[in-house]
Amino acid sequence: MLLEREDIAPDTADKGGRTPLFYTAGKGHAPVVKMLFEREDVSPDAADEKDRTSLMCAAARGHDGVVDTLLVPGDVTPYTPDKEGETAVTWALEGGHKRIAEILLNEDLGVAELTSRAGLARASGQDQGALKRPLEKPDSVSQPVGSTPQ
Repeated sequence: MLLEREDIAPDTADKGGRTPLFYTAGKGHAPVVKMLFEREDVSPDAADEKDRTSLMCAAARGHDGVVDTLLVPGDVTPYTPDKEGETAVTWALEGGHKRIAEILLNEDLGVAELTSRAGLARASGQDQGALKRPLEKPDSVSQPVGSTPQ
């Protein structure tokens, strides 16, 4: 197998900062994500040039199996924003992936303070003032907005 070779660096990024983990997460290849994620020489929270992570990419594209795999060890931070202020939660909401948003919101990390209120407002079609009260369920997404991380 290619990953068993010593001359292969599985965490090497392309010119946009995307790693093999980022690409496989975005394509929804959960078994390959698991294999890469379990390696010590792969950074699970690596970000591309736009500060987008593998978790954001998987969440935006609706790959719930990959999201589950990335969240299990607790090595990824689901509420770290990218350069536009979006998080994995807001990418999931913008993509219309309610189940993934619920999985991410169930992470006990202080959602109200750590997610992007502006991104949640855009994704839900609400004004930002409406998001100042505690989040219950992200079921108000009417249609996807924006583009997915690439």
